[in-house]
Amino acid sequence: MKNKNMTLARQPAHTSSNTSSIQPPDWSEVPQGLIRNVRQNCLKFGRNRQIPVEYRPVLTLVKQNGRWFVLPGTSKPQGDSPYFFRVPAESPDCLTRSTEVRDQFFFAGCEFINMKDCDAQDFGLIQQRLRIALGKWLNQHGRMA
Repeated sequence: MKNKNMTLARQPAHTSSNTSSIQPPDWSEVPQGLIRNVRQNCLKFGRNRQIPVEYRPVLTLVKQNGRWFVLPGTSKPQGDSPYFFRVPAESPDCLTRSTEVRDQFFFAGCEFINMKDCDAQDFGLIQQRLRIALGKWLNQHGRMA
């Protein structure tokens, strides 16, 4: 029997061929810090899941040419990996629209997406103190996926 969840994906809204002129973000800038839910198929991160999800959280960094640099997120604990920025569920510096409160882990592999094409939905934001900590972490670990 075919898994119904396998039909959730559609073709990605972007291709690597149109990203050749992208200038990587300036990691010293304080990130914008909005958390949005976007279609999983717009991201490289998470494509190898055994059970696909339709939406995944991303943390916005900076906008360039109408598209956004984002960090893809997961709620799966990542241990002590330096390549995931942890946003604790109980943090007063993270405001979300969800009643389900859990830690979020944002991957250092920055992706470049069009929010409109990815059906982005507002989910929350991180406040200034956490955005500054994120900026420092990005200086050490941030990279293009």
